[in-house]
Amino acid sequence: MKIAFLTHDVCGLGGTIHSTLKLASALADRHQVEIAAVGRYKDAPAFAVDPRIPVVQLVDLRPGGQDSADPDFHLPSEIVSPAEPRADRYSRLADRRVAAWLRTLDADVVIGTRPSVNFYLARLGPAHAVRLGQEHVGLERHTEALQQDMAEQYALLDAVVTVSEADARAFREQVAVPGLTITHIGNPVPAPGVPPSDGRAKVVAAAGRLVPGKRFELLIEAFAKVAAEHPDWQLRIYGKGQQRAALRARIDELGLYNHVLLMGAVPSLAAEWPKASIAASMSAYESFGLTLVEAMRAGLAVVSTDCDQGPREIITDGTDGVLVPVDDVAAFAAALGSLIGDEERRRTMAAAALRKALRWDPAAVVARYEELIGVLLAEKAAPKELGAHRLGDDALTFFTAGAADGGPLHLIGRRRGLRKQAGKAPAALRIPFTAAKDTESGGRLEAVLRRGEHKLAEGHWDFWLESGADDSVRRARAAACDLRPVAPSPEAGPVEVWLPYVTDEGHLSLRTWLREAHAEVAYVLVGGADVTVHGRLYGIALPPAAGLVVRRRGEQEEFRVPVAPAADGSFAARIPYGALAERRQDQQTREIWDLYLAIEGQKPLRLGRILDDVMVKKQIYQYPPVLHAGARVRVFYTVRNGLSLLVRNPDEEGPADSPADVPAPARSAGRALARLVGRRR
Repeated sequence: MKIAFLTHDVCGLGGTIHSTLKLASALADRHQVEIAAVGRYKDAPAFAVDPRIPVVQLVDLRPGGQDSADPDFHLPSEIVSPAEPRADRYSRLADRRVAAWLRTLDADVVIGTRPSVNFYLARLGPAHAVRLGQEHVGLERHTEALQQDMAEQYALLDAVVTVSEADARAFREQVAVPGLTITHIGNPVPAPGVPPSDGRAKVVAAAGRLVPGKRFELLIEAFAKVAAEHPDWQLRIYGKGQQRAALRARIDELGLYNHVLLMGAVPSLAAEWPKASIAASMSAYESFGLTLVEAMRAGLAVVSTDCDQGPREIITDGTDGVLVPVDDVAAFAAALGSLIGDEERRRTMAAAALRKALRWDPAAVVARYEELIGVLLAEKAAPKELGAHRLGDDALTFFTAGAADGGPLHLIGRRRGLRKQAGKAPAALRIPFTAAKDTESGGRLEAVLRRGEHKLAEGHWDFWLESGADDSVRRARAAACDLRPVAPSPEAGPVEVWLPYVTDEGHLSLRTWLREAHAEVAYVLVGGADVTVHGRLYGIALPPAAGLVVRRRGEQEEFRVPVAPAADGSFAARIPYGALAERRQDQQTREIWDLYLAIEGQKPLRLGRILDDVMVKKQIYQYPPVLHAGARVRVFYTVRNGLSLLVRNPDEEGPADSPADVPAPARSAGRALARLVGRRR
């Protein structure tokens, strides 16, 4: 197979980089492998890169790098979530370069290694390839905002692979996407290449970045207790980081300068572990526990905190290592002292650790990836087909493109962004298929969504076929689809709109709107001195005192213009350009003004357009700009179909009459679509 990795970086010293390079090298024994790093931060990688693997670095982020001359270098990414911890390192230039690389990629599999690059795979990855997102950091370590974006965007991946079962379980529970394969495969840890420890060295070794989460300051305190009882033993700490000076000071303060050595960063820990007899980790959190497995492969007994998530899955307490409560200095010191004082137990535990560590041998890890990829490729090759027809203004019929293959069949629907569902409308549904009433259907099945029976929450809905024949859940490709909206009438009542659409990758989805009331834009007239907006209020009657509120984006400032009601129930409002020009705060700054219909006793209604068959209006409904009083004013639709006004300097460079006005995950509704073809639960 051809396998490609998309990474954040290949030059750093992080565990993700180290594990990625090891996995890529192991895969290269049997497959053709390449790596693309979004950014280049240093002149050369810190870890050795297998010479069989070509590496390309897409954006030069080194100080003074030539890419900084590109204007897009300084603009934020439109794809990477702003909630991503390293979002500031992703730019429009990165978007362009990654998109170009993915367009020319002929790989069978593309593997992303963190949320930022997984967003690229989800939105831009080639449809022919398996798109696999790795998670090296536990889900709980991500912010709520990032978890929400992951729940929406990871639906576009073929599989998510975590490094621990606990994290895979968290993903299944919290990023609940029907049919999405979520599994765990540990990081590969090769044999050290040198004989294992003989257990005679009076050395305890620890390794990792010198950062607060690793709790090296507590390990030093614990070893102070050990050294008092076993003064001939030594603690060696490998790594570099922000806490080095503080750790050095603590060592001196405790008088441990003969007992605790800060070894710095070394080219390879493989040669260092066998110099010790015990490995120690006091981390507050470890998604996997790479250094623990490295030490076990070198024949060391290990003592670790029982932290989330990896260590407790790696170590069987009392058999091949010892687990200690997090931040318990006394207990950790006692565990070290017990192993130091019992050589036979230490050797027995080290031998058991050496045997268990074979589970993470590169060959074993590669076999698990090959098995997973094989299943995903096979399922991708045989997608189901699903069509949809509108039944008047109140229902939508989904039907299988051919005869059923035996066993009960259900339509599974899920709204993206399930975790932030508001209100009482459901965010998931399951409807049985029944035999089509059409006598010429050829045995096909149908499932009917009726607006009176199914109140669908507002958002994007994706659909799967759940088969009782083989207990599978498969994302379906679109067959013959009626793409006209199921739209409301002007009468009073909640506004419910269902708009079927085919995704960029050929799958059937549904955009829904559900509102108690909605202010719909009918048309816009751009004049020389003002812009007039014509619209209609749905769901409730238009009161005589309604007004149009023009509100500056991100601030409280707003002004109001009158609304003129018409006999047919529609309304019109005129917005003078002068009112916008005189309120400009900075002649060099763009300003966006959003439009709302103000009704007494209610929250203002965002003015927008949702009742036609154009799902995203931004690039379709465009209006000419007008120059007025030294400002350039343009009416535009946001990607959420709200109507707004952009006021800018007429001399400003750049394409900016249609600004990127919302966070990245919502920008391109046409691309932010589920792709999960042929997925088993």
